[in-house]
Parts: sequence; structure tokens; C-alpha cells
Amino acid sequence: MANVTGFWCYVHEDDSANNGGVIALHDDLVAEYRGLTGDQIEIFLDREALAWGMKWRERRDSALTAGNFLVPLLSPLFFQSAECRHELTVFMHDAKELGVKDLVLPLMYIDVPGFEDGTTDDLLVMSIREFQWEDWRELRFAPRTSEAYRRGVNKLANLLMRANAQAETIDTTGRAAEIERLLVGETEDGPGYVDRVAGMEAALPAWVETIDELSNESNAYRALIEQATAEALEASSFVDKGQILKRLAQDIVEPVERIHALATKYSVQIGATDAGVRALVGNAPAQIAADPSAKDGVCRYFASLRGLCDSTLAAMASTAGWRDAITGTEALSKDLRPPMRRLREALTLEIQSGEVVRDWVRLIENTNIECPG
Repeated sequence: MANVTGFWCYVHEDDSANNGGVIALHDDLVAEYRGLTGDQIEIFLDREALAWGMKWRERRDSALTAGNFLVPLLSPLFFQSAECRHELTVFMHDAKELGVKDLVLPLMYIDVPGFEDGTTDDLLVMSIREFQWEDWRELRFAPRTSEAYRRGVNKLANLLMRANAQAETIDTTGRAAEIERLLVGETEDGPGYVDRVAGMEAALPAWVETIDELSNESNAYRALIEQATAEALEASSFVDKGQILKRLAQDIVEPVERIHALATKYSVQIGATDAGVRALVGNAPAQIAADPSAKDGVCRYFASLRGLCDSTLAAMASTAGWRDAITGTEALSKDLRPPMRRLREALTLEIQSGEVVRDWVRLIENTNIECPG
């Protein structure tokens, strides 16, 4: 049996909240597969085993072409991540086109409201039901050495063995062009070009407004931190310092909750914007071929989009620095830990959602349209 390649698609925050359980499950599955087959299996960790951005997407695209698999660890945060949603959508569609649904092995890791009773309005959540999904909502609490956990890992390894055996029979000749079509969002049963662009036009202004609101709320939060820091420095005793930090923990609860709500909105809006961007960029070569005079407008749009990407990535770097600094603040007082953890969740969601803009740059470059400057 040939060596196998797959991808472990998850939200890092879910791993942190489960004390590293998501990555531990990945490691255990790799070891179990190796033990059962004697073969190597590579299950790349999104944004960890591969470099950020281009390397991840290039490896993912080639894996799709070769008929390899995806293991998405589903949770409410997973479906709030634009990047995770897009990766799952592409892999699911490809698996169905190839006639091997086993290439997608969804793990329900944390309960997603409306999934089992069919009450959700999220079509992507509902589409999971077309695949053989595995329930890990209780097993994630089991000790790694327990029989229940080990049997669960063994079942997953056997499912991957079956998927690999089926994948070896697939003729993937000519799949590259089809995959690129999927990556720009073109599917027969999905929204059309006009639908996606219209959705972007509606979502983009709201997304920009949300970014402004996030900035305002972040400034308000920082003002509270700066004021408390100044007071603590002037306090004459550690008892007084402790009281100041206790009051600060209470004062930042509401701002942090507003930041969390805005980060969730940001994630949803960038997902809607993403679909339209992919449609416009993907259609650009055909547009120019039909009307060469359209190139100037396309290049202006590309320049504008690149500028938006640059500003988003710069903001993400700043947010990442802010998130990393939270650890030091948490260490000052136990009272600060709950709101600080909640803030870290929000900032992580914002960073992960923003990662989708890296794909926009790649899509522009793949059009091979030469623009001035």
C-alpha cells in the first residue's frame, strides 16, 4: 500500500481549549495507522506542519489532484473560520466528483447546534450529513490511555485505510484544472457568479464597518488597561495593586464581550466577501480575453485588492502581537484570567479568519495577468 497524504483541518483555539487534545489525536492516529499497515502516513497540520500561506495551499491543491484526504475537526468555531469553511467545501466537492466520499472524514469534535436535528440554516453544516462523520464529542474527554479512546483511534485508522485503498483506483488525470475551478468558487450546485459578487458587495461595506468597530472597542479596552496600569504603579502596597487589578477584571468584561461578538461577525463577513473576490479574480482572464480594454479596470481592482490584503495582514500581525502579550497580563492576577482567555479567543478567531486574504494574492498571481507597477 502506498504512503498516504492527508490534511488535518482544525481551529487552533479548539486545541488550546482541550489542552492540546486535537493535536494529540492527530499524533495518535498517525501512530495507529503506521502500526496497522506498516506504512507511513502524513497528515499535515494546517498552519503548523506546513509554512503559512503559499506552501500550505500549493500542497493542499496537489493533494486534491492526487485524490488524498481531509480530516476536519468540526466545532462552532470551525464553521466561523472562513479558511476552514473554504477548505472543507473544496475537499467535499472534489470527493463527491471523484466518487470517493471517504476522502473526507469529518470528526464532530464539539457539538454544532442544529446539526443533528437539521434546524441549522448553514448549508455547509448540513452537507456534512452526506458524509460518514464520526462522533468525538464524548471521546475527546476520555484519557488517551483508555480503551474507549484507543478503540476510537483504531476505527479512524481503519477508515483511512479504506479511503486510501479506494483512492488508489482513482484516475486523476486532468484534475488540476478542475481543482483550480473549485478553488475560485465555481461549482454547478453552488451560487452563480452574479450571486457571489452580489454577496460580496453586500458584505464588504459591513466588513469594513466591523473592522472600524473592532478598532474602537480595542482602543477602549486599551484605555482601561493603561489607566489601571498607571494606578497600580502608584499604589503603595500589593494589596492595593490587587484591588486595582480586581476592579480592572470587572471593568473589561463588557468590552471583551463586544470584541468577541465583533470578531465573530468579522469572520462571517470575510467569508461572504471571499466568495465574491474569488469569483471576480477567477473571471478576470476570460473578461480580458473577451474585451482587452477591460484590462485596465481589472488591474485597478487587483491593485486595490492587494492594498486591502496588505492592510489586513498588517492588522493581523498587530493583533497577533496583542494576543501574545495577554499571557503576561494573565500572570498578574487570577481575576484577570477569565476575561483574558475570552479576549484571546476573539483575537485568535480574527487572525484565523483574516488568513483567507493570503489566498486572494495567490489567485491574482495565478491569473498571469501582467499589470503595471
